[in-house]
Amino acid sequence: MKIFLSKITRTRIILATLFLIFLIVNFAYLNRVPGLVGDEGYEGLSVTEHIKNLRNPILGRESYVSFWVDYFRIPFVLLFGFSTLALRIPMIIASLAMFWLTWIVLKRIFGEYFALFGLIFFIFSPAFILYQRISWPINFLPLFALLTLESLTSKRKNKVLTAGLAAGFGTSTHFVFFPFVLSLIISALLLKKIEIKKIFSYWTFIVSFLAGFGIQLAILITYGVESSRMGGGMASYASKIISLISSIPIYFSGTIYFSELIGTNFPTLTILTLSILIFLISLSLLLKPKRREAALWLLCLGIFVLFETYIVNYFHIRYFHLAVLAIWALAGIGLGKLLVKYFANKKVFLFSPFFVSLILILLTVYFAFIPYLKFEGSTKIYADSGVSYDSAGHSADIKPLVDCIDKLPKTVYAAEPKIQNRLLFLANGNPNIKIAEKRSEANLFIDYRGEGPGQESKSRNKEMCPELNHFIVIPNNDFQKN
Repeated sequence: MKIFLSKITRTRIILATLFLIFLIVNFAYLNRVPGLVGDEGYEGLSVTEHIKNLRNPILGRESYVSFWVDYFRIPFVLLFGFSTLALRIPMIIASLAMFWLTWIVLKRIFGEYFALFGLIFFIFSPAFILYQRISWPINFLPLFALLTLESLTSKRKNKVLTAGLAAGFGTSTHFVFFPFVLSLIISALLLKKIEIKKIFSYWTFIVSFLAGFGIQLAILITYGVESSRMGGGMASYASKIISLISSIPIYFSGTIYFSELIGTNFPTLTILTLSILIFLISLSLLLKPKRREAALWLLCLGIFVLFETYIVNYFHIRYFHLAVLAIWALAGIGLGKLLVKYFANKKVFLFSPFFVSLILILLTVYFAFIPYLKFEGSTKIYADSGVSYDSAGHSADIKPLVDCIDKLPKTVYAAEPKIQNRLLFLANGNPNIKIAEKRSEANLFIDYRGEGPGQESKSRNKEMCPELNHFIVIPNNDFQKN
């Protein structure tokens, strides 16, 4: 018997097995790792308001976020209730599509063998496993990036039209997608794939892009950008670049995804992982074949990051998530080239996709899943960029808190929006949870344990739920903040 039958059959078996592993990993503890994230609760409120007809039907949560994401979530919320799972099912559907789109795009650009390892690094990276389950509009952007690339690399007659439509919907979903569109256009101009004098002849792309982005563009013009998270200026661009450089290790190594869940920084792991990635990316650029394609991939990525840095006002991993996935995919291409060079036509090469997948999965399980499930998250402060810090409490499992206040016939309030928003969303499915809109109207006050002045000095015997690891619930009048 030949080694795994024909080449086509081998590839199909490997892909089918990888997809099965992918399903298991993505559905594992879907509603628990992490628990409902603070910003997910915020997004869930938008869905709730649309269900109750309390919101303008063409407005999302923010002016720069499209309303279509809310409508995509609504059927699942109506079916499964106001829950973490209901909000995340649309993301899982998108992730399933991304598996096959990533394979198609990388296969067309880099060829079958290299695409296989690029796919593995893309879908089994900590960035994908941990972030693509969180229900934020911005996490749909990798899907639209892949849809745009799939159209551009296809041989369909209408590929320019479908590429423009995907790019338009991506930009409509969240405006930080626009730098990705610019990176494709500028790269094409640099490579003379598009002639400047004929740029306006590409009317099909322009029209289809506006068809996807038009409504959201009108909203942006009418309402402006509601959040300070977006905007830029050349005066601060140099300082942004410095911040970007200092953030690169934790962002592109993927260790920040662990830190967001458990609040622990990983200096040694960060350096080691980043060094391996740089080595593999170098191989993708130096080893034949497909060096030109690897360089073009890196060029688009660089242009995207530079424009993204200009657009955002502050650094957070969500804005560079697409770039992280892209750089990991390129590192996978490099590993594929290394294995082809030294192990082609050997059994070790046939089994290497599963070994690599297992290593990446175990990395995420060991540093994220196990500690998160053991401690229900954390409220520790972690470095969320090279210049700022945040609390992992935004990802801490809120279910124990909900179970506690469900038994208390009291009205509660949390000054921290990422606690309050989660409670407001979940309260829609539990009439026993009563949330006050103002602190003065609440019987009980909620905060992260250890996050505020004087919290740790408070005796647990004064707390209503002393068993909680990450939240403190105390009579409103007894909770004094300096």
